[in-house]
Amino acid sequence: MPKITFSTENKVQQDNRFPKLSLEYGDRALIVAIEPEPEVEYVHTLQAPAIGPDGKVIKEERKNSKGETYVAPKMEFFGQHLCFGAFDVLTAKGSDPANCPTCAAAAEGEGIVAPKPKYAMNVLQYTLQPNSWTVRDPFNVDVVAWTFAADRFNTLIDLAAEWKDLRKHDLKLGPCQSAVFQKYDIQVANSAQWMADDARKKQAIESYDNNKCTDLSSVIGRKVDKSKALEDIQRVRERLQQAYHTPSSSAATQAFDNATSSEPETISKPAEAASTEATGESATWESVLSDL
Repeated sequence: MPKITFSTENKVQQDNRFPKLSLEYGDRALIVAIEPEPEVEYVHTLQAPAIGPDGKVIKEERKNSKGETYVAPKMEFFGQHLCFGAFDVLTAKGSDPANCPTCAAAAEGEGIVAPKPKYAMNVLQYTLQPNSWTVRDPFNVDVVAWTFAADRFNTLIDLAAEWKDLRKHDLKLGPCQSAVFQKYDIQVANSAQWMADDARKKQAIESYDNNKCTDLSSVIGRKVDKSKALEDIQRVRERLQQAYHTPSSSAATQAFDNATSSEPETISKPAEAASTEATGESATWESVLSDL
C-alpha cells in the first residue's frame, strides 16, 4: 500500500462542499428562486484531445445541430477556473486578454476557448413525495446552490418577465432528461408553497438565514492564481503537441481546429447582468423580502 509524508506539498485541495441542485435522470425538483438575482462569474474550461494507449487521439461520434453524425476527438478535462478579467470588459467583449492569461491564450489560438458566463444563486428545494410535485408532510426545505449557464439564465429572464416576482412562484424542474447536462424543462406554479402560512414562512426564513452559501463564486468555479492557470495552459499545449506530433503549439492548434471543424461552434454574446456585480455582502432576508 502506498504511503505519503506529512509535507505541505501533499496537502489535499478541498472542494467546495456546499450542496448543489443536481438531478439524476428522471428526477424532478420543486424549488423557489428565493433570491431576487443570481451572481455571475466568467469561467474558463480547459480541454484537450484524449490519447489512447497506442499514442493516438481517441475519436468518438457526435451529432451536430442538424442531427448529422460526425467523428471528432474525444476531449479530456484539464481544469476549470474563474477568469481573471475585469467584469465590465468580459461583459462587453467576452474576453479580457490584457488581464487574464487564459483569455490571452484563447486570443492567440492556443487550443483554449474564451470564458463563458456561469450563474449561481441560493434556492429553497422542497422535500417531495416520491414521483410527485406534492410537498411532503411535515414541511421541509433545504437550501442548495443552483448553478446554470447563459441559456438557462435567459429562460429565467423570460419567466420573470411573464410572472414578475419569481419568489412568489415555485419552479417545477423536470423530469430530468440528462443528468450529465442537467437538461430539464422549467414550469412555473401559480403560488409558492413556502408562503402558504406563517409557520412555513418562519421555517423557510430560518433555513435560508442559517444555511445559505455566502460565497457563490466558489460554487461557480475554482479560484486559482495566475501561475496555476499558466500551468494548466501549458498542459493543454503539450497535449496538443503530443496528439498531433508537432513541436509547435500553433501547428498543433491548427491540426486540432481542422479535426473538430465538422461542428463549428456558435458563441452567443453573454447576457447583460449589470445588477449582479458583487457587493461583498451576502443577501439578508430584509433585502430578499423587502418588496414582497
